[in-house]
Amino acid sequence: MLGLKAKRCVMPRVRWTPEEEERLLNLIAAGKSWTPISGMLKRSMKSVKLHAKTLRLLGAKKNES
Repeated sequence: MLGLKAKRCVMPRVRWTPEEEERLLNLIAAGKSWTPISGMLKRSMKSVKLHAKTLRLLGAKKNES
């Protein structure tokens, strides 16, 4: 290379609304796969999977209390 650094494309962070979180959990409970869920929520598959994992962890911690 000529000493040029590749620029990383970073998407702006868009917070999840409580309605989106509820819809995500309902779609997972209905057995939908990640691809349709990400399309319906207009989010990347990575974002959907990560947020689902976060919600599960928060739910587990809430149940421990």
